[in-house]
Amino acid sequence: MQRYQERELLCELNDEEMLSRGQMQARTITEIDAVEEERSNGMKVYKKRLEGLHESNRKLAGIIRTRQETRIVRCVVLFHAPTTGRKQIVRTDTGEIIAEEEMSDAEKQMKLFHDGCEVQAEPDDQAAEQEGAVQ
Repeated sequence: MQRYQERELLCELNDEEMLSRGQMQARTITEIDAVEEERSNGMKVYKKRLEGLHESNRKLAGIIRTRQETRIVRCVVLFHAPTTGRKQIVRTDTGEIIAEEEMSDAEKQMKLFHDGCEVQAEPDDQAAEQEGAVQ
């Protein structure tokens, strides 16, 4: 009596089979390289995006924690205030005096231009302009 069964066993390859397996391996290596390059490029993109998001998150966390952020704020410069030769820088949004400084020589020599004519600024004229700018 006979019966047959199938088993997985080692077999010797002939030249044609060796050539075929070599070509299969070359295609597989090419695919591996393509997938790894794709993954690498994707990782670079994701890494850059994540770095940007983390930086934004850090900035926002600081703003929320301190309840403050830096902004460009329009300020008015009040010359000869509080005394002659000094100037005050005042925020126009809150009215807060943020600095008091000595006027530069150029600022002390400033002239006003009206209708193309050059006129020396009078202290009373400047004070009126300064009051109007703060209000």
